[in-house]
Amino acid sequence: MLAHAGGAATIDAPVWLLAYGAAALVLLVTVTLRGRMLVGAGGGGADGPDGADRSRADEQADIAGGPAGPADIAAGQIVGRIVGVWLLVVVVAAALFGPAASAANLAPSAVETVWWIGLPLACIALGDVMAWLDPFGTLARSVEPNVSGRRAPSWTAAALLAVWAWWVLAYHDGRTPRSLGWFLLTYTGVAVGGAAIWGRRWLRDGEAFGALSSALAWARQPRGPGVAMATVAALVAVWLGAVVFDLFSGTRAWVELAGGRSGWARTGTATACLTAGIALAGLAVAGTARLTAAREAAVYGWLATTAGVFVGHGIPVLLLDGQFALALASDPFGQGWDLFGTATRTVDYSPLSPGFVGVLQLAATAGGAAWGVTVAARSLRSEGGDDGPTALRALWSVGVILAVAAAAGIAALAADLE
Repeated sequence: MLAHAGGAATIDAPVWLLAYGAAALVLLVTVTLRGRMLVGAGGGGADGPDGADRSRADEQADIAGGPAGPADIAAGQIVGRIVGVWLLVVVVAAALFGPAASAANLAPSAVETVWWIGLPLACIALGDVMAWLDPFGTLARSVEPNVSGRRAPSWTAAALLAVWAWWVLAYHDGRTPRSLGWFLLTYTGVAVGGAAIWGRRWLRDGEAFGALSSALAWARQPRGPGVAMATVAALVAVWLGAVVFDLFSGTRAWVELAGGRSGWARTGTATACLTAGIALAGLAVAGTARLTAAREAAVYGWLATTAGVFVGHGIPVLLLDGQFALALASDPFGQGWDLFGTATRTVDYSPLSPGFVGVLQLAATAGGAAWGVTVAARSLRSEGGDDGPTALRALWSVGVILAVAAAAGIAALAADLE
C-alpha cells in the first residue's frame, strides 16, 4: 500500500479531461505515423524477433556468456557484473542476518522498490541493463555449459515473472526480511539451474528480468533479432496482468473485497484476483494481435504501454520507499554503521506533492502508449512494408486500442485511495 499512501494523486483537473487528453495524444501520434507510412518506402523484414526464434546477435552472445569467452567481454561489463553480484550478496545477507523488522531492513525496499520498479525504468532510459548487471549470469559462469542442445520452453520467463508478481503484490508475508532472503536464494538457484540446463543464453530470454530487459531494450532501439515473440507475448501478458491487479488493489472495491481478511485468506483472494488480471491481460494481448493480424506490432505496442502505466503507478513508491533504501544502505545489518553518510537521512516528502506526482504519472502513462504506437509502426515496417492497406489498418487498430488503454490507465490511477 506504500504506492497509494505515497500520494498517487492526479492533477487538479477533471479525470475525464485527463483521460481524453491522453487518448487524444496517442491518436495524434497514430495519425502522424500513418501519414509517414503513406509517403514512406517499405522496409525489409530482417529485424523482427520472429525471424530468428532463439538465435542471438554476436554481441548478445558475448553478453550472455555464450561461445565468446571472458576475454571478449568489455571491462565495463566486468565491473557491472561484479557490482551486480555484490549487490545481490549484500541484499540477501541483510535479509537473512539484518534486523528482523521490515522497516529497519534494507532488503524489502531494495528488492520490492529499487529492483521491481527501478529496473524497468532503468531499461527504458538506458537500454539492456541486465546485460551489464545480471548477477545470475555471473554466477552461472561457474556451471558447465549446456551441450545437450535442449531447447528451452518459451514460457519460463513469464512463469518466473508471475512468481515475482505474486510475491510482491499478493503474498501477505512478502516484505518479511527472512522470507524474502530465502526467496532470493531460491530464485537465484532456479536461475543458475536454468542456465545449467539450457545454457547461459537462456538468462537473456528465459529468465524473467533478463527477458524483460532484453525486450524493453529492443523496443527502445532494435538491434539483432531480439527475444522470441512467444516469450515476449507471454511476458507482456503477465506484466500487464500484474499492473491491472496492482491498480485494482488501490481501489475501494478491493478494500470491500479483502479489507477484512488477513494472512493466507488475504493471499488467496489476492492470488485469485492476480490470476484473473493476468488472464484478462492475455486475452487483450492475443485479441489485439488477432484483430490487427500483426503479432509483433501488437505485442510490442502493449509492452511499451504496460511499461508506461507500470512506471507511472510506481513513481510514488519509488520516490518514497527509495529514500528508505538509500538511508538503510549505510547500515544494512543494523550495526550502527554509516558507510555512505545516509544513515540519519530522513524522508523528504516534497517530491510527493500531488501536482508533481500527477504530472509524472500522466506523462508516463500517455508517453508509454505513444511509445507503443511508435514501436508498432516500426514493427510493421520491418515485417514487410509500411505502405499497404493491411499495415495501415493494423496501425489504426493498435493506435485506437492503446489510446483506450492510456485513458483507462489515467482513470485507474485517479481512482487510487486518497
